[in-house]
Amino acid sequence: MGREKQTRFATRLQDASEQRMSLAPTQPPVEKSIVERVSTDTIEWYFHQCEEHRALLNDIYVVVPVRPQEGVNCDLARKLSTWYGEGTAYAHLNDHMGGFIECTRANMAWTFLNEPPLRQDGQPCKYLLMIDNDMEPPINLPYLLARHGKDVVGSCAMSVDQDYGPQLCFSVKDPEGKYRFPTMRGGKAIPAHGLKEVGHVGTGALLISRDALEKFTWDSIDEFPFIVPDEVRMEGAKTGTLTIGEDIRFCNQLRAKGIQMYVDLEAHCGHRKIMALGWDDPLRDPLMDAEAWVVPDGKEIVSR
Repeated sequence: MGREKQTRFATRLQDASEQRMSLAPTQPPVEKSIVERVSTDTIEWYFHQCEEHRALLNDIYVVVPVRPQEGVNCDLARKLSTWYGEGTAYAHLNDHMGGFIECTRANMAWTFLNEPPLRQDGQPCKYLLMIDNDMEPPINLPYLLARHGKDVVGSCAMSVDQDYGPQLCFSVKDPEGKYRFPTMRGGKAIPAHGLKEVGHVGTGALLISRDALEKFTWDSIDEFPFIVPDEVRMEGAKTGTLTIGEDIRFCNQLRAKGIQMYVDLEAHCGHRKIMALGWDDPLRDPLMDAEAWVVPDGKEIVSR
């Protein structure tokens, strides 16, 4: 670019900048905390880092199970690259087992414990973050899930039940204390942010601490995380339906060990099915209190 063109280009940039400034509100900007920046502003998440944030990202190991013939979906691949640039290691696990996802997830946990990925300081990573290939996570998902320092934190993701329609992949207590999976029947709102203790949580985008996985002894069927018991499989062979999957199984195992599970309601993930599923934004209420939230009626799916 010649000097004259450079000068004209710089002048246009300055004019555009002055025009934006003239349209800006007159009140002084409010300085955001690092948590607010990371949670609400993608651009600032890239450019406003602090050492604590970087250290946390470096303590997370992301694993994506992928069938070799499919590859990683482009949206997730782009975000994996971004996370890697911020210090979060990741790996693709070739899922040769097909529908035996329980074995794939158990293998993730076993490998994480016995061949531990290392942080930049040479110490084992504290968190395993498993993300399925059909998820569309927010750009700051690793931070959102790990920032709480909890053993198990899942995302706010959805699936479809053949009887109830779109449902959230975690269970919340109803007024009677029963855990139910919230559905979109009636257009009910859910909190847009906050940390919620749950009874069950899906494994599509799930953060698990090393401490939680180390509580499994791996010496019996009950001590292998995610593995569905034989009696459930045999009953499924007769009925054509598994009463529990590997995610519910894992949650029941965690509860038996006294490990609490949570969902970060800000970590809202799309879930690619025939179309991407997600709770409608107008029904994600930023004024709702996550801790006080209960399923409002008895028409939701009762968790097992």
